[in-house]
Amino acid sequence: MPLDTTPPATPAAPAAFDSGYLDWKQWSADNFARLKKADSRYFDAEMRRTRREFGPGSDVLEVGFGSGAFLAYGRNREWQISGLEVNPDLVRLARDAGFNAECAQVLTGFADQSADLVVAFDVLEHIPQEQLRDWLLEVMRMLRPGGVFIARFPNGDSPFGLIHQNSDITHVTVLGRGKVEYLARAVSAELLFAGGQAQVLYSSSPVRWLRKLLGRIFRWALNTLVYLVYFRRRDFASENMTAVLRKPQRQIP
Repeated sequence: MPLDTTPPATPAAPAAFDSGYLDWKQWSADNFARLKKADSRYFDAEMRRTRREFGPGSDVLEVGFGSGAFLAYGRNREWQISGLEVNPDLVRLARDAGFNAECAQVLTGFADQSADLVVAFDVLEHIPQEQLRDWLLEVMRMLRPGGVFIARFPNGDSPFGLIHQNSDITHVTVLGRGKVEYLARAVSAELLFAGGQAQVLYSSSPVRWLRKLLGRIFRWALNTLVYLVYFRRRDFASENMTAVLRKPQRQIP
């Protein structure tokens, strides 16, 4: 991922993202960039929502790469993948693992139209709501025409999202489909998808596989009930939401 020749100074990590936070998340050199088969299939499912194939050599940026699982996924697909994090310890782990990683809180150091794909799993909820539009404008600036942005965040339209939203002290913004639709319009992006995160049945453990199957049946039943009786939504029972935005091929006037 090419950077401008004069990137901004590397900021210090916010106090909430210090080494204690990494210990709490159980992110370390021992498990960094480990890609489980279930994770790979989950990423495959979310990527299908982009309605586009990203072949070898695609320029990809992951914002907030955390455990490094998606970085490993991108490496397996032979992408030119880079990562951005606010925690210097995570950046060191990524660099030690051979990834191109930058420590920054903003995207201004990345060149215009330098990315085919930008992903942000479990990131938007960390950004103050009043800053989201400007942040997404930076994402759109980075993307090439037809480029895609994928985000996952706690489902603000569902009580099932509360366990994720309220379990992390660094979460400051709640997002639902309505806000996603507004933000997509505000940054002149095409909203390809906004709904419950992809559900993958695969598990190496028969017990976990059965739990996932029962969970899928429960979600389907509850979503159908809510859709018929209360709201015209089919993602009520999803704890996380995924949004996929595409930069138009031509500038929207």
